[in-house]
Amino acid sequence: GKSNLMDAISFVFGEKTSHMRVKHATDLIHGSPSGKPVAEVAFVSALCVVGDREVRFRRQITRSGMTYKLNGKTVTAEAYQRQLRQLGIDANGRRSNFLVYQGEVEKIAMKDPDEMTSLLEKISGSSDEIPAYEKSRDELNTAKKLLEDTMDAKKTAYVERRKIGRAVQ
Repeated sequence: GKSNLMDAISFVFGEKTSHMRVKHATDLIHGSPSGKPVAEVAFVSALCVVGDREVRFRRQITRSGMTYKLNGKTVTAEAYQRQLRQLGIDANGRRSNFLVYQGEVEKIAMKDPDEMTSLLEKISGSSDEIPAYEKSRDELNTAKKLLEDTMDAKKTAYVERRKIGRAVQ
């Protein structure tokens, strides 16, 4: 059911099997946990479409090991993870940016406002923009202060000029 689907999505998007409902990756092969496997391989494929770009992910497990494929080509686990990150996919355990595991909804609902903001920033990717935002905010504050100082100097010069004008008359 739903848990199997969640395991499949987690698996194809690079989740460590230790975060799934199995003890060993080979337990994902149908029948393996009972000691009577009815298959030699378990795999999950996913197609990600971003704009006009398509990336096909496939992760499979056999008794001899794990295989990762991108668009049909076998790649290293690192290259597979790198491609996932480039697409903004983070299926990394309980800090996933799109998977909500059983029991997590209540935990999310109970977060305080700062924690909720942090979570939403992470999910949306806006947390990556915080340094640039803070730099821009600081530059804006510096410009506002400079403008304020300039306006104060202009007012002072205007007042002084009027005093001098009166004194000359």
